[in-house]
Amino acid sequence: MKERLLALSAVAFLVVGACGQEPASTSTQPQGEGTSTVPSSTVTGEEGPRTDLIVGLGGEPPTIDMTASASSLIPVVLLYNVLEPLVKIGADGSINPLLAERWDISEDGMTYTFHLREAMFHDGEPLTADDVKFTLDRAADPVTGHPFGWHFEIVDSVTATDDRTVVVELNRPSNIFLYRLGLRSGAIYPERSVNALANHPIGTGPFRFVEWQQGTGIDLERNDSYWGEPAFLEQVSFRYYAERDGSVNALLAGDVDLLPNLLVPPRINEFQNPSFVIKELPSTELVWVGINHDTELLQDVRIRQAMSLAIDREASIAALGGYRVLGGPHVPPTDPWVLLDTPINDYDPDRARSLLAEAGYPDGIDVTIRVPGTPKLPPVAELIASQWAEVGIRVTLQVDELAVWYAEVQDPARAEFEVTVISDEEPRGIHLFQDEDNYNNYYNQELDDLLTAADAALTSEEQIRQYQAAQELLAEELPFIWLWVNTEIPIMKSGLTGYTSARIDVSTDLVSVRWEG
Repeated sequence: MKERLLALSAVAFLVVGACGQEPASTSTQPQGEGTSTVPSSTVTGEEGPRTDLIVGLGGEPPTIDMTASASSLIPVVLLYNVLEPLVKIGADGSINPLLAERWDISEDGMTYTFHLREAMFHDGEPLTADDVKFTLDRAADPVTGHPFGWHFEIVDSVTATDDRTVVVELNRPSNIFLYRLGLRSGAIYPERSVNALANHPIGTGPFRFVEWQQGTGIDLERNDSYWGEPAFLEQVSFRYYAERDGSVNALLAGDVDLLPNLLVPPRINEFQNPSFVIKELPSTELVWVGINHDTELLQDVRIRQAMSLAIDREASIAALGGYRVLGGPHVPPTDPWVLLDTPINDYDPDRARSLLAEAGYPDGIDVTIRVPGTPKLPPVAELIASQWAEVGIRVTLQVDELAVWYAEVQDPARAEFEVTVISDEEPRGIHLFQDEDNYNNYYNQELDDLLTAADAALTSEEQIRQYQAAQELLAEELPFIWLWVNTEIPIMKSGLTGYTSARIDVSTDLVSVRWEG
């Protein structure tokens, strides 16, 4: 079964709160009740630098099983820290050895041979080729309903030729196959742990899973038997904050050490002092207006064009505090094939009114936007609604609890919505349009063919040509209304070093993080 199209980005929830313009809460209490097993971040080691870390997060995932949910809130904690893939994606997009210490690719690009390093799972059992085969086979099996099963549709077979060697045969060459093995879809786990993935995942990473206190957070501890360089930190706690700006206030109060991403940019000035380190980095997190193509009104491309032309993106970015940039049709500006000169970013309210009239709606239309109640998305929906109103698009805004939104909007079996606002940080996310089983009910065979050709291209020039042709088609059809690409703003206490902020597939990779002595 293919992935449900366009999973909600974990970054959308790193600072959680209610929608609208309510005053910021001064509470720094984590969501729910319970006591963390990690010491308070205000405690300083008496014999050296601290060895604990508290990370402030927002929305809580519906499960912590990455094989059962496409929620990006799961890899924020687990990917690279607890569960490791065969390869690791660098901040520059490079593909580096991880559980596979090396690999060979056949001349025709159809056969990959992975040579595994010696590593131990957290339960003390060794990693073997059978574990890799089981993980990949299970992901590819439609019966399992793996949310990323479509990543493996190009796999013909996986064979464990001995304990340390895995051979993967593809049914066609694929430029993105090895890259995807470094994402959450490629995280390796043993067969014996399948029933524990939702409550106590077992991996090979530098940290062991300790506990998920639902409503409060997740605790990890250092894996002293790690195959690589051991982590500097002994204990890590990821804490969820339910109130608006809760994790921001917690960092200011000293109760949190690191925010992987500040999602209330107007508050950044509060951290401009020697007590904190601020970084501003590019990201792949696209934000867009999602459209249900089973809605008869929205099947008319003129309606979708009017929606797009009625949005003043540059003014919206300024109103939301900046830290956003324009991108191409489902492509961030960091990708080498991005097209920034398509009409998706144009603003022309007069033309929007004309298009509505041409479509038979001179008096405007009525639509309902269902948006998940995260800290950043409801304000975006409110801003879009106000701009649409200027051209006659009247909006009823419905803010859902996250669990409700997942169940009623993002589930393809239900898809009970007309319009939504969403963000996603899926690397190379344009390939999500090849998913026929998606809650937006949009699929185009021509687009699928272009993306397949880009993936199989034998030269970079051909790859770029095909990707740009795909973007031109998306710009013409406007299946979504693209808004912008968010900038990443990690903030941490001074003295914390080693955080690279690569956040590949939204992982908060902590293996090199440490406190200066």
